[in-house]
Amino acid sequence: MDTRPLLIFIGSLVGLTAPAVATAQCSPAPEAKTIWGGNMHPINREAKPVKSIHGTAQDQLGAPLANVLVEVYDHPELMATDPSAPPKGQTRIAACMTNSTGTFSLNAPPGQYEIRVSKSDEWDVSSVLVAVRSSAKPSKKGIVVTMKLGT
Repeated sequence: MDTRPLLIFIGSLVGLTAPAVATAQCSPAPEAKTIWGGNMHPINREAKPVKSIHGTAQDQLGAPLANVLVEVYDHPELMATDPSAPPKGQTRIAACMTNSTGTFSLNAPPGQYEIRVSKSDEWDVSSVLVAVRSSAKPSKKGIVVTMKLGT
């Protein structure tokens, strides 16, 4: 039995699907919810608009953090005015878990967003307020979100 056509077909499928998986950089987390641990909720604002929501979650020493829940919420102004957990009136539009290198990449149309990261009860929840603009310059580094252990 000649298996060459079958092997070529399987090879073609792998070649077609690999780039889509590589661009995700994090695992989907449709059911996961913010873990309100620690005792603080630092909120930072990205200085410049971004073209896409991608980056790295890290600890205070700069080490990447795996298995961090990264959520994107609309209406970031609600978090900026009332950082109580969780703010009413926000809708989560995307979520994923960081990979082993702490990276994440999520799609969002142009607009204003809160990126909220959480890990477990002992870690503080951190947020970054961002503006996504299609006209913004692409960034290789992306958004760096630093997490702290609660005290």
